[in-house]
Amino acid sequence: MKRIITGILLLAVLTMLAGLVGCGGDTSALEQQVVDLEQQVAGLESASPEIKEVPTGISQEDYDRVVAELNAANTKIENLEAAITDFEKHLEETTTPDAEKIETDVEEPESSVGYSRSNPAAFGAKLYIETDELFRDDGYELNITLLEVIRGEEAWLLINELNVFASRRPLGFEHVLVKIRVKYLKGSTPDEIYKIRPYDFAVISSEGKELERVYLLIDIEPTLDSSIYPGVTHEGWGIFEVEKQDNKPLLTFGRDYQGGGGIWWQLY
Repeated sequence: MKRIITGILLLAVLTMLAGLVGCGGDTSALEQQVVDLEQQVAGLESASPEIKEVPTGISQEDYDRVVAELNAANTKIENLEAAITDFEKHLEETTTPDAEKIETDVEEPESSVGYSRSNPAAFGAKLYIETDELFRDDGYELNITLLEVIRGEEAWLLINELNVFASRRPLGFEHVLVKIRVKYLKGSTPDEIYKIRPYDFAVISSEGKELERVYLLIDIEPTLDSSIYPGVTHEGWGIFEVEKQDNKPLLTFGRDYQGGGGIWWQLY
């Protein structure tokens, strides 16, 4: 019995210790060896009747050695299981993909404010959106902030100063200038460009009518048009029209083809 236990323990323990150093990150084989060793020790224990006295023909010294080796085997099994657990934890901490470590700037919405026409965000709010693009399994992740709004005569003076050929809006309407910040958080790859297009934004009247975007030969700089990579922020101006008597128009971005969803701000 002494030979069997000693042989099993020495071979199994040495094999597992060597494997723990050179396993290259795969601990499944080590875990199986621990299970096998436990089964072998349990088999030896169950095969031997519970001995309350030293059997005839076996010295007290040999008996004590067998018992000590069985106890040592259980201790080594526990130590090896703990080592495997620590090793797996170390691997998990050191091999986390970079993709899981980035995007700390992503701010998932904590409430419904800013995510419907009936509940627009206040002026200056930063809103997170994942755009729904055609022919893509996933969208672009963006943080968009409405920074500044200029309307009426002040807006017209700025436009006319840059472009003397510009004309005023039709009777009952006026220009509104909106300065917007877009931060491109994530695409399908780190090298995928996102194109910021002013016509993706729209002004909606308080009565629910979508108003026209204004096109000028000379836009106010910096313009909203831009192409940026993930991690880059761009700020620019968009030019729209609003009804003069409308005190509560809205700005929206990212609606679906039926006009739902998207993100919404108050332009007042």
